[in-house]
Amino acid sequence: MKIKPEKLLPLAVLFFFRLFSVNLLAADQPRESVAIIPVYQQIQEFNLISERSCDAASEMFMSLGRYYPVDRKKIAQNMDLAKKEGSINIKRLIELLGVELCVLIKCYPVEGYFAADLEIIPASEETSGMRKSITVRSRIPSNIAYKIAREIAYIHSGLDVRARVIEKSGNLHIIDAGQWHGLNPGKYSTDAGTIMITETGRYVSLAELTGEAASKKRLTIHSSPKISGAVKQVNDQIDSSTGLRYAFTNIEKSKSDDFEKRFVESFCVINMGANTCLPGYGSYLTSEYLGYKKTDPDLAGVFLSAALILNHHLLPEFITGFKVNYFPWVMDRDKTKGMQNLQIFLWSTIPVTFSASYIDQLASLYEKSSQFPPFYREKDSAALALSVFIPGGGLFYKGYRIPGWGFYFAEMAIAGYGAYNARNARKARYAFPILGGIKIIDLALSYLLKPNYSFYKLEMEREAGSSSFSFSMRETEKGGMYSASMNFLF
Repeated sequence: MKIKPEKLLPLAVLFFFRLFSVNLLAADQPRESVAIIPVYQQIQEFNLISERSCDAASEMFMSLGRYYPVDRKKIAQNMDLAKKEGSINIKRLIELLGVELCVLIKCYPVEGYFAADLEIIPASEETSGMRKSITVRSRIPSNIAYKIAREIAYIHSGLDVRARVIEKSGNLHIIDAGQWHGLNPGKYSTDAGTIMITETGRYVSLAELTGEAASKKRLTIHSSPKISGAVKQVNDQIDSSTGLRYAFTNIEKSKSDDFEKRFVESFCVINMGANTCLPGYGSYLTSEYLGYKKTDPDLAGVFLSAALILNHHLLPEFITGFKVNYFPWVMDRDKTKGMQNLQIFLWSTIPVTFSASYIDQLASLYEKSSQFPPFYREKDSAALALSVFIPGGGLFYKGYRIPGWGFYFAEMAIAGYGAYNARNARKARYAFPILGGIKIIDLALSYLLKPNYSFYKLEMEREAGSSSFSFSMRETEKGGMYSASMNFLF
């Protein structure tokens, strides 16, 4: 039986693709392209941190799909071959491993915290843009590994896929980039024009290359990894470990104490009585109920709070030259209805000022003692709730004391103006919409802003600066002693 040639064509095409599929499966192996090496010190603790940081960096490289890490055992096997005069020759090690990048991680102590150097050494001119030297620091050992991983994520920003052609037949080529690199069947833009990927394996793909692309041995495929999710995950891990390290419950109290319950009790009961007896200073005294011992009050906050509480009582008297009756429920001939409304407003909001004074003192104590406030795990919701009842309360809670007072003054002043002009529709109609707008901004910032405490910002910072300055003051038998220091990382 004679078979027509046109019927053989589909069979030939099918055989051709099957053949390439077999080759694709055979070639579907990762190409190890980055060696991650801990630099050991004499102190075992720091060596362990370096190793954990290497593991975290390796996991981040794996998750972002650009450089595949070399197995740790393989690196160790080649270390002896790369030794020269007792030390490792990094250039020789790179050649032995056949990698494109070498990452060195070294952890060491700096006064007051841990530090780690991350050095990325490119193997050739093609990867020269990857050369980096970064220092991170933390007071929490586990955060060093997280910060190293985060820096690895950031260097992947905008990083295209670099693929080699490992086999070809006509316009069909097998390239060493696949699903692990984020590729899927479809069209992609490259440094040599558009290509069509027809089939993808884990680490390799089958692509149609035409024109300039067909003659190239290496391609740069314009497809960069999305690092935002990886960065957020690391930031959440740092935030969680920082919250455990600086938890409010670390204050020395009985283990049976409910610190969050004490926090609420101090706000609603203790602080009110203390500020009634000692305006301003009572806020500081109330902090002892939470377990703070041998601390100093923030005098600026004490004086400001005392002045504000005095203002609640005497502002109408100052405005009228002490002609109106002191008590808001007593109406006299010198007291207008607007002035009486203002008095009622001022007296009724005294607890609000007591609370603002107290949370301002707490913000100062949180900073001095390196402690997070209670409800830290739900810090955004807690800050939002505080701002609902206290002008700027959520900002105080997160350590923004000056902005907190700014919102307090703005909201109280506008609310007081509205109360005074409640019967004057022309003047009052603008006050409450403006107050509502400011309140919305207050609530939004309280919920969205990250804590402003220096110990938190240290843990969340990216690259450590080249130097840091610190200043402190403490009382001695001979009087106040001031000290200042400048730390350099080198």
